[in-house]
Amino acid sequence: EGKEAPMGEVGELVVTSADVIEGYWNEPNLTDERFVFHPDRPEVRTFYTGDLVMRDADGLYYFVGRKDFRLRIHNRRIDPLQVESALVRLTDAREVVVVGKPDQYGEKHLVAYVVTPEGIPCVPRTIRAALRQELPAWMIPSQIFELDRIPVTPGAGKVDRAAGIALRLVDE
Repeated sequence: EGKEAPMGEVGELVVTSADVIEGYWNEPNLTDERFVFHPDRPEVRTFYTGDLVMRDADGLYYFVGRKDFRLRIHNRRIDPLQVESALVRLTDAREVVVVGKPDQYGEKHLVAYVVTPEGIPCVPRTIRAALRQELPAWMIPSQIFELDRIPVTPGAGKVDRAAGIALRLVDE
């Protein structure tokens, strides 16, 4: 909304400075989307990173996800971060990632990958029941997979949503 997010709330990390680069190399469309040049002061640029962060009381920023992973499933827009946040808050899951995956017919469904603490079983029925207390039915994952760890990118340590993941489907 163009305003600073309150402490403890999630917002997009936006950088404004004369030191912001001019844009992406050979990516004019992405540059136009992410870099805003000040009309009266061309030396000052604003970069919309797409990273969602939360600021703590000490002024430190914590990465919580990406802004641009919204999905359209069955003609409804779904923000996977909203589902992930509910999964962490309402279950024993330590780590989660929610994605849209096509089934054998090409129909996209919401799928959750969860990491639970050792010794605590992943029980999809229980997880879905907890999610129904807060989310509409169309935001409840149709499949829930248990992982030993969520894969991350080597450099930035962000969730690697494109990674091949060794899965074990938990008994529905």
